Amino acid sequence: KLYFSSKAQIDAFLDGFYSFIPKNLLEHFSVQEWNNIISGSAPIDVDDWQRNTRYSGNYNAKTIQVVYFWRAVRSFTDKDRRQLLKFVTGTTSVPLEGFSNLRSNGQLSLFQIGPSYNSIRSLPLGHTCFCKIDLPPYPTYAILREKLLTAIYEGDGAFLLS
Repeated sequence: KLYFSSKAQIDAFLDGFYSFIPKNLLEHFSVQEWNNIISGSAPIDVDDWQRNTRYSGNYNAKTIQVVYFWRAVRSFTDKDRRQLLKFVTGTTSVPLEGFSNLRSNGQLSLFQIGPSYNSIRSLPLGHTCFCKIDLPPYPTYAILREKLLTAIYEGDGAFLLS
């Protein structure tokens, strides 16, 4: 029903789009490759990310879990950082203006880190609607890094309700 109710508009858009980029050229690229062509793939600026992060609950920039978090992010490859960004925001791209212009649902929504009151056996939780990650009180850097990497890769493509 959705397609047929807007078929004329979709067809007009595609005709215009294909007049700039012929359809046969599009078929040679994956979605990720087009994303890189359109959005670019400059390395993520962790300093900008950290400067434009807000904290909630009893977490602040000096909380040990937050210190471990940023240490882990700095140890990640750019691929890992993009995967983390996707886990928390729903996209692998940083806004052109940087993290100070991160948005969710059209609203300014800076990256947030807050506590999770789940067991330290639990994985971090990403809330893409709020650009927020909840971190359990992991007692060591090694545990936080391992749990974070597990969460961002094992759940890729999954949408779970809790």
